[in-house]
Amino acid sequence: MTAPYDTQDTDSEDISVNGHESTDFATKPPINDEEEPSTSTGKDKSQEKECEHTSENEELSWGWFRCRPPWLQGFNNAKWLLFSLCLFTAVQGMVINGFTNVSYTTIERRFEMPSRNAGFIASSYDLACAVLVLFVTYVGGRGHKPQWLAIGLLIMGTGSFIFALPHFTTGKYEPVVGTESVLCGDPYEEDCDQNTDSKLSNYIYVFIFAQLLHGTGAVPLYTLGTALMDESVTARQSGLYLGIFYGSSIIGPSIGYLIGGYTLGFYTDFNRNSDEDLEIEPGDPAWVGAWWIGFLLGGVLAFLAALPLSGFPRELPTTEKIRAEKVSEAHADSKEEETTREGFGSSAKDFPKAIKYLVTNPTFMFNTIAACSEGLVLSGFATFMPKFVENQFVQTAGRAAALVGIAAVPAAGGGTVFGGYLVKRLNLKVPGKLKFCMLNTAATILIAFMLLISCPQELVAGINQSYYGNGTLMKDQSNLTASCNVNCECIVDSFFPVCGSNGIEYFDPCHAGCKTSIDEKTFGECSCVALTTGSIDLEVNVGKCASDCNALPWFMLGFFVIMVFNFFSSIPATSTTLRCIPENQRSFGMGVQWIFARIFGTIPGPILFGLAIDASCLMWQYDCGNKGSCWLYSNTDMGRNLLLIGLAFKLVSLAAFTSSLLLYKPPPDTDDYEDTPNVLKDTETLVSNSYGNENSVELHSFKNI
Repeated sequence: MTAPYDTQDTDSEDISVNGHESTDFATKPPINDEEEPSTSTGKDKSQEKECEHTSENEELSWGWFRCRPPWLQGFNNAKWLLFSLCLFTAVQGMVINGFTNVSYTTIERRFEMPSRNAGFIASSYDLACAVLVLFVTYVGGRGHKPQWLAIGLLIMGTGSFIFALPHFTTGKYEPVVGTESVLCGDPYEEDCDQNTDSKLSNYIYVFIFAQLLHGTGAVPLYTLGTALMDESVTARQSGLYLGIFYGSSIIGPSIGYLIGGYTLGFYTDFNRNSDEDLEIEPGDPAWVGAWWIGFLLGGVLAFLAALPLSGFPRELPTTEKIRAEKVSEAHADSKEEETTREGFGSSAKDFPKAIKYLVTNPTFMFNTIAACSEGLVLSGFATFMPKFVENQFVQTAGRAAALVGIAAVPAAGGGTVFGGYLVKRLNLKVPGKLKFCMLNTAATILIAFMLLISCPQELVAGINQSYYGNGTLMKDQSNLTASCNVNCECIVDSFFPVCGSNGIEYFDPCHAGCKTSIDEKTFGECSCVALTTGSIDLEVNVGKCASDCNALPWFMLGFFVIMVFNFFSSIPATSTTLRCIPENQRSFGMGVQWIFARIFGTIPGPILFGLAIDASCLMWQYDCGNKGSCWLYSNTDMGRNLLLIGLAFKLVSLAAFTSSLLLYKPPPDTDDYEDTPNVLKDTETLVSNSYGNENSVELHSFKNI
């Protein structure tokens, strides 16, 4: 083993390791033009000279094809690699965790889907990851990682363009609004000949295909990208670099939530010529915003972000030196001697062995179980939190998305970066990182009850409130027909809420018994209003009844705190996974963890949460006999259902982290460790006795926590 370098020179060493000074290409002597005859013109010679490079360093130089001039080598270091990977995570987060999550409620409404269909669309992203991750990590882990990452960005950009395609291939959106079909006694015949519902429902397959491309393109990011970043910096710096890397993934969703929320304020067909006056506003239940704009932007940015990543070599010039100086923390029974032998992994026969060595590593497997439960909870809440805020606190889709983004972005980003900083600052080893994860998971469980905060239930006559306003109705007692509107022949195809002068909300003017239209926002002669007032002021106004609820700020505060504690654990958990397995298995290990986390976590997560939300529905849309989206939810049922799912799987995470800690065995580098049963034994003696150098970066003045 090579002697570790002195920690007293850590700062200067970091500069040479991560900067380009350690490989000073500019001082290399230029190639002599006379060595090889050329018939190029003077201009061609000038261009050729700009791109020429010494063959000795070409494999480790930065550039494209044969164009690798010395002046580009300033980008060939860990800091620029981190920046390029952050671009990837920002674009991926903006599209997948931003634009898609913001758009699901609107897509449900535009294409008449229940929430479970939105869950299927969200899960198809992770399905692609689960199918391809083993191939990408096993082959790509031993290949040119930056090129795999660049190709992934191109595929993801293509998926974004396809996701926006349904907007351009469908006709104009025609919501049921106005006064012609919502007044008592107005004739209305439902036209079901064109079977429009069936045509709109078929677009779910376009969205799923686009999400499959999104997932395919994102596979290399947190597998090959994480391993590439980890192997390009020292072990002491790894936590901070990975913290910034993962923290940048929050920048994307923040941009996605803000831009997506803003574009939902524009009508979906604003780009199509129309002489008709728009009769609905963003607060109307039938409003559909311009959900598709963000995906066009995401596609363009993905193609641009692929450019810098494609210029990196297979590994940085300093990687070999860093690799030689790292000290292994792999689990004692991880077969490190076998996996590090020359030629391991080059044959397909080694694939089953590689799998076996990982699944028999208890620390790795229990960390993977925690990743599954964490992924399920995060993917479910990420998909439906804007919808949750929209319905629980009576917000528009755009405003709900913006609020979630404003709270989640600084909390998740700050939690991730600060968690990585603490790993570096406290020099935590595997046991300390696992205890840190346990502490944060326990804190999240305690704070999770903040999800029960909500505004009073929205009451609608005939659904969950009596038309007389003197009591609430159970779900099985719902009946929109009453004595005051029995002769109106009302339809229930579109939820068009109106608020009566008596403070009661009605499904639409027809169900309020209104016979006249005073103006675009007011209806008169509403017989159902007379049931409670008995006065001559029998009017209703368009929109839901106002609420003086002040619970939203408290909920958002609780949501912010939950996100902070939840993301504190992301870097310690990832770092534990990387450290408890041999170095040359790290890309593959991340891939195996990913496939488990997708199959048992992020794929079923949105589907499970979607079913839980659908179970809280009080009133469904029916069009030509086909079930569409939900018009009205029960606040209590929705909050309780999501809380129970979150608590159950957070307890699984806590148990998994605890088991991982108890079963971890440090590597048998000394006689003291040969009989060590678990991490609970004091390891201070390792500092002074192991490796013969108490100044080692890996062993510098620490005590396992």
